Amino acid sequence: MLAEERFALILEQLNEKRTVTVQQLCEALHTSESTIRRDLTELDRQGRLTKVHGGATLPDSRFLADEPTMEAKETLAVAEKRSIAAAAAALITAEDFVFIDAGTTTLELVRALTGAALKATYVTNGVAHARLLAQKGCRVYLPGGLLRPETEAIVGAPTVTSLQRYNFTKAFMGANGVALDDGFTTPDPEEAAVKAAAVHRAREAWFLVDDAKFSRIYPAVIADQKRYVKLTKEYKELDDLMKARKEYMDSLQTLQDAKEMLATEDDPEMKEMAREEMATAEKHIPEMEERIKLLLVPADPEDDKNVIMEIRGGTGGDEAALFAGDLFRMYTKYCEMKGWKIAISSFTEGAAGGFKEIIFSVTGEKVYGTLKYESGVHRVQRVPATETQGRVHTSAATVAVLPEAQEFDVEINEGEIKWDTFRSSGAGGQNVNKVESGVRARYLWKNPNTGETEEILIECTETRDQPKNKERALARLRTFIYDKEHQKYIDDIANRRKTMVSTGDRSAKIRTYNYPQSRITDHRIGYNMQNLPSFMDGNIQDCIDQLTVAENAERMKESEL
Repeated sequence: MLAEERFALILEQLNEKRTVTVQQLCEALHTSESTIRRDLTELDRQGRLTKVHGGATLPDSRFLADEPTMEAKETLAVAEKRSIAAAAAALITAEDFVFIDAGTTTLELVRALTGAALKATYVTNGVAHARLLAQKGCRVYLPGGLLRPETEAIVGAPTVTSLQRYNFTKAFMGANGVALDDGFTTPDPEEAAVKAAAVHRAREAWFLVDDAKFSRIYPAVIADQKRYVKLTKEYKELDDLMKARKEYMDSLQTLQDAKEMLATEDDPEMKEMAREEMATAEKHIPEMEERIKLLLVPADPEDDKNVIMEIRGGTGGDEAALFAGDLFRMYTKYCEMKGWKIAISSFTEGAAGGFKEIIFSVTGEKVYGTLKYESGVHRVQRVPATETQGRVHTSAATVAVLPEAQEFDVEINEGEIKWDTFRSSGAGGQNVNKVESGVRARYLWKNPNTGETEEILIECTETRDQPKNKERALARLRTFIYDKEHQKYIDDIANRRKTMVSTGDRSAKIRTYNYPQSRITDHRIGYNMQNLPSFMDGNIQDCIDQLTVAENAERMKESEL
């Protein structure tokens, strides 16, 4: 059977069932598993389906209205559902009052319940879930309403009314689709209303979904995902504050207990122990007070974001390009130490090596909050390799650190983007030279402040996969526009905090790298370090820590005004 014939049959199966496994396709096409997997990879590359673990789904952009039966869904992503269920079951304690939504993944959760979780109290609108909970000896409530045969879920106005009588400590929910702009969705409006009511009445809501549900959209909205992303971040910040409060209160109690022990105890050993505890608490309490004060200061909303970094050789010709390459190596090593991932989007090499410019993304935890201090002009003083008389030259390179914009941060009419493709150059094998994997985006952007229109050009050759390069070029475009539209905000911050440099003002010299004296000087805080080779090997954390301390001090001053 020819490849195109197999493709047609695979897509026919997919249009009929919406989700298919590799095994189902092997049986339907009488073809080996390796062949099916190769076909799915190619169709995914063409954008005709979405490859998931163990099979494939319709493309992510497909809007769906129906859903398979419970029996059919139980055969899909079985291992993933069991893994999710095991993690969810570990969250339940004997004291919990839990809502469990109807669905196949939540049914796996019920199967996974053991130990203390069996002593919790449950409410569920899933008939199969209620039966299994009762068989496990759990206390379970089943709300009234209409039984929906497709999902074996109890739905309708009586169900919603019933749920409004409860306050759940935890709710474990199912969803058919998860998309950033469209939220958590499901086919049936009545079932969506029940899910939304349970989420609303729960202190914590956990959505149990495997990756096949990602980017899928159904008519009925359960919950706004953007809101939950925002609330999750806020909850994490509050959780850190409450943990600090508890630690502070514990230290105060320890200090009081130690003082009482000193006053009442006669045993010398007990008195000595009390003195040690008192000394530890007296040292710890002021530290905790400062930490709590800092936690109460509103955090920069950009700090949690990933970044796009740009390094450009400035004054100094070939030597500036070489220095830009040295800076890129320094940041690469630092990111490796932090466990962050770097992906190069584009670069232009210098004539003698290094980079005239290099653009790359960094992903990880609190990347922008750490690397934002690196924006500005970095100056180097050293004897260039081309210098015959041993004279020290001064060159510079600019570094821009831009917070990566999310889809909901920037409004872009994707229909107005003009896309071109081209063959990548450089290393990467035959594919690089023969396939037009590189993408170029042209977009006319109107400045909301001035009304002027300018063309933004973005290129990306990051991967050998054209759709992925297109996706990453779009991310860079969002970030570029976000940076421009938020320039006033960034400049205001920079004016107040000497540790930060405006991304728009590339002329500010923030740091000097003096090779003859093996010294690094950060001009913003007067920081000096004598071991320059170590610094260039990525050991820049101490400098960043000092900058963070200085910025936190500025933030504290601002909050007191």
